[in-house]
Amino acid sequence: MFKARITSLGDIGTTALLICERGPGDLMPEGLERSDIELPSEPLVLRQVHGGTVHYIDSVKVTEETRGAFGDGLIVTAPGIPVGIATADCIPLIIADISGKCAGVIHCGWKPITAGIIENAMSLALSDPEVRPSNLRFILGPGILGDEYEIGADVAVRFPKTAKPKGDGKFLLDLPEEIILRLGNFGIPREAITPSGLSSFACNWLPSYRRDGDSASRMMTLVWLG
Repeated sequence: MFKARITSLGDIGTTALLICERGPGDLMPEGLERSDIELPSEPLVLRQVHGGTVHYIDSVKVTEETRGAFGDGLIVTAPGIPVGIATADCIPLIIADISGKCAGVIHCGWKPITAGIIENAMSLALSDPEVRPSNLRFILGPGILGDEYEIGADVAVRFPKTAKPKGDGKFLLDLPEEIILRLGNFGIPREAITPSGLSSFACNWLPSYRRDGDSASRMMTLVWLG
C-alpha cells in the first residue's frame, strides 16, 4: 500500500492524502511526498454513483448518518474527520479554505460534472458566510488528461468548450480544463487551482479503468481539517 501526502496545499491547516496499491518507485512526482501519517479517525466514504450529490459534514452525528450513503462529494467543516473519494481516471477535486473553515473532495468524471457536482459543492462550501471564494484553494488530483480521454459525440455535445474533435466521430475531453472553467463561474482564478499533472492512464502505478478495464483498482483521495 502506497500513501503520499499531497503537498500542494502548503500549510493551511488542511491535510490531503493519496492512497493506492502501488507507488511510483524511487522517483516521487512533484507535489507528493511519502507519508505514514495516521488518520485522525475512520474515513468517511460514500457509495459513489456518478451523480451530483454532495454531503455537508458539520458534526460527528452527521458523519455517522452519512457513512455509506449514496453520493460523489463531501464538504467537511468539523476537524479531524477524513472524507474520501475513490477514482480510477475520474479526477478527485480537492477543496480547501485557507482559513480552515472547510475542506472537501469531489468525484469529477463526466457524469458527475454534467449532474452539477462542482456547482453543488461550491454552493455548499459558500453557504457559510465566513467562507469566501477568494480564500478557497483547489487541487486537481491524478486522473485521465485531455489528450487521452476519448469520448463519443453523445458525450461531447455536453462539453462544447472542452471536447475537441479527434476524427472518425470521436472526441477528446479535457476534464481538468472543464473543472477550471466551471470553478471560474464562481470567481475562482486559475492561480487558485493546482493541477497535479499526473495521468492515471499513463502512469502505470496509478489505477486506470480506461487502461486496465474491470481489473483496475481504485485510488483513494482523503482530505481532513487539521
